[in-house]
Amino acid sequence: MIFVSERLKNLLILRQKYGNRVVMSLGSQKLLVLFHPDDVAKVLSSKEVNRSWLYDLMFNDWLGITCLLTAKGKEYFRMRKMYMPAFAYKHVDNFELNFNAHSKTLLKILKKESANGVSTE
Repeated sequence: MIFVSERLKNLLILRQKYGNRVVMSLGSQKLLVLFHPDDVAKVLSSKEVNRSWLYDLMFNDWLGITCLLTAKGKEYFRMRKMYMPAFAYKHVDNFELNFNAHSKTLLKILKKESANGVSTE
């Protein structure tokens, strides 16, 4: 099994070599990997929510429940409508400061654990 850090490293190599949009073949299927936030935003704001079998394989089986990531069709739009108010700008505006502070705390903890020989993978 490839560790997460190796997968991320491989993705960064692909991005450096091919740019912000990488098309990969997985058997007879094509897989599009997007790196730029604007490209990801276009996909996420799309009305097309019929995802491939690969998406189901990656997320449905892994999560084991139907959620916004795995829902399709009317169920997706119903859930999206329900969740969207929680992510309105007025609700997430102050999260950046808290997120950064907690991220720094997490980094300190991980560095300390790593220095003590504990794996942080």
